[in-house]
Amino acid sequence: MEKDHTPFFNIESHRDALASFVRKAKQLEFKDEVLTTKLRLCIQIVLQIQKKPTEWSEACKYSISSIGRGLIIQFEQIKVEQKDGDRITHIYLILYRFLCEFILFTDPDEDEEFELLGIREQILDDAKEKQDDVSFEIQHITYLLPAKMIQNYLRQGGVKSVIEFDERVSRAEELKIEWARDYEERKTEIDNLKESIDELKFDFNFVGLTKGFRELGNKKNVERKALLGNLKMMGACILLMPVVYYSVYWLATGESFAFAWDSALHLIPLLSFEVLMLYFFRIVLHNYNSVNTQLVQIELRQTLCRFIQKYAEYSTTIKKNDPVALEKFESLIFSGILSNSDKLPTTFDGMEQLSALLKNIRTK
Repeated sequence: MEKDHTPFFNIESHRDALASFVRKAKQLEFKDEVLTTKLRLCIQIVLQIQKKPTEWSEACKYSISSIGRGLIIQFEQIKVEQKDGDRITHIYLILYRFLCEFILFTDPDEDEEFELLGIREQILDDAKEKQDDVSFEIQHITYLLPAKMIQNYLRQGGVKSVIEFDERVSRAEELKIEWARDYEERKTEIDNLKESIDELKFDFNFVGLTKGFRELGNKKNVERKALLGNLKMMGACILLMPVVYYSVYWLATGESFAFAWDSALHLIPLLSFEVLMLYFFRIVLHNYNSVNTQLVQIELRQTLCRFIQKYAEYSTTIKKNDPVALEKFESLIFSGILSNSDKLPTTFDGMEQLSALLKNIRTK
């Protein structure tokens, strides 16, 4: 079963008891002026409780825990017809305890404070005038109740909580220093890891650059082998074609081959073929030499890449002192692969040469 956390004076049965007391108290009439004054002051205190039941419940925990239930019982048992003066006096003393505790632990507004202090002053003045047991009890409540409340607070661990709080603050300061030291250590470790990662990144970048040059070199090697094969084939054709032509001519005519201007026209196809083959042989040879030149440059770049692991970091530092110190190095590494394409003969060059040859033959 869950515990009821409703504030003491907010409990419905307790609110009914307070209202019942006020209603009955207003009907009571005593010939004794002292009892009448006590009853009037009791009504004033109860009315204050009814205005702010939650605040009174929070402020008067000590009195509620000790005599709160007894107060409600006294309210419920009072009867108009009995005019029980002793019960009124008992309620009067209990309510005064509540009043003193409420004033001690709250900070009421100016109007409320004026009313509460006014009620307390009337009770104290009445106690000073009458030297009886009730007056003694009033003095006891006024001066000893605060001490008992503090004693109860200490017994419940209030000071212990303050001490524990101070210990926690000290521990928090120690943890702060420890965390700061741990932070610096971890920051150093992270910085070291960052440097290692940066080095690996540099290595990876230049490994990738070297790999790219190597793959390009492999492609150029394949291209060089293909060009070399073409050169061999074309060279063989250039050398063998006259022999083949002469053999065919001899087998077809049965005559030995002898040069004469009348038979020169028979040589035009052979000469045209030889010129074309020589022209394309020259182109392939030029491409072959160009590929060899490119391979030399690629191998040079691969060799230089071994020495530029710290190039980006080094270049930033050295360029501050000498901006042109690495210009030649950079122009070599990052320049294009030269192939001397400006000297490559074109198809039109070959056609012009053939045209000139034919013109010379016709003239003769």
